[in-house]
Amino acid sequence: MRKGLMAIGAAIALAVTGCSSLGGSSTAAVPPAQASSHNQADVKFAQDMIPHHQQTIQMADLATRQATGQKVKIVAASVLSAEEKEIQMMKGWLTQWKAAHPDAAKHGGHDMPGMISTSDMTALEAMSGAAFDSQWLSMIEKHLESGVTMSKTVLAEGQSAEAKAMANEIIENQEAKIKEVQALG
Repeated sequence: MRKGLMAIGAAIALAVTGCSSLGGSSTAAVPPAQASSHNQADVKFAQDMIPHHQQTIQMADLATRQATGQKVKIVAASVLSAEEKEIQMMKGWLTQWKAAHPDAAKHGGHDMPGMISTSDMTALEAMSGAAFDSQWLSMIEKHLESGVTMSKTVLAEGQSAEAKAMANEIIENQEAKIKEVQALG
C-alpha cells in the first residue's frame, strides 16, 4: 500500500510542482559514501534523520487517508516522494561507515528533538475533518522545520560530501514544503 501511495504522491507532486525539485530529490546521482569520508556529525545526521523521515512518512500516510482538504492531501502525497529513497541511502552510509543503525524498537525516534510525541500522534490519528487538517498542518510544519535544523547542523559540522549534498536538498525541499503548509494554514 505504501508503494502505491508513494507512486500516487510522486505523480501528484510532479503535477503540482511542474516537475520542479520541490517534490523530489536528485540525491540518486550522489555516489555511495566512502568509508573514510565522514565524521561523527555525519553519522549522527543519518542516525537521526532516518527516524525523522520515517515519522514524516507515517504522518503523510495518515494525511492521505484522513485529511478532508484536497490541498492537504496533495501536500502530504508530495512529502512522501523523496523520503524512502533517502532513508535507504542513509542506511547504506551507516553500513559502509560501520555505524549503528537507529533502533526503532527502542524509541521509534519519538523522544528525539523535533519529533512528534507518541501521544500527539495518537491524538492526531483520532481526529477528523477540518480539525485533523489544521492539526496536521501545524505538526508537519514543526516536523519539517526540525529536518531543516538537522540538515544545517551537518552542513556546519559534517565531513561527508554525500551527507552535505543530501542536507542541502532536504533544506531546499523542506523549506518549500513549509511555505506550502503555511499558505494552507
